[in-house]
Amino acid sequence: NYVTLSEGRRLTPTKLGIGLVHGFQLVDNELVIPRVRANIEKMCGLIASGKAQCDQVVHHVLKIFREKFMYFEKHVDLIDQLFESTFTTLEAAGRPISRCGNCNKYLSVVDRKPVRMFCKHCDRVYKMPQNGQIKLYKELRCPLDNFELVFVANKVGKSYPLCPMCFDDPPFGAANAAGKHWELELPIY
Repeated sequence: NYVTLSEGRRLTPTKLGIGLVHGFQLVDNELVIPRVRANIEKMCGLIASGKAQCDQVVHHVLKIFREKFMYFEKHVDLIDQLFESTFTTLEAAGRPISRCGNCNKYLSVVDRKPVRMFCKHCDRVYKMPQNGQIKLYKELRCPLDNFELVFVANKVGKSYPLCPMCFDDPPFGAANAAGKHWELELPIY
């Protein structure tokens, strides 16, 4: 249940309902704020006053919601991450593997999709490559941020070391990350 019915027929959101609203805000804030609905109501007013054609308004609104749906579908993993952090602790779900470059405490790897690493001391989640096994890599550290490197071996034979921080937040921009070793078709070893 997303809401409960309170006294005076008032709807009170449950923890799940609050989580959904926060998730929608995280993906597309306009899904939560009343602006989209207000704009549609304005367009309906234009139809009623004869200043707009109904079929054009319907086409426009459907186009907006189709684009919002496609964007939402691409970013729905943000809601999964939010729900997992809200309803189960990442500490309980993960296993310690390597050291954080910020606090030097252990990062935990959460092997369930979406695979990610989590530092409970910094309260930070780092996205990781999907569909692979993650192990500590020789206790070596990244020269850019001092994070311990991990070794990723995926199911198609690619295996490579990587820094959790550099993978999550490429130091030279996301455009420069394209074509790096984690994007290669063939293994580097």
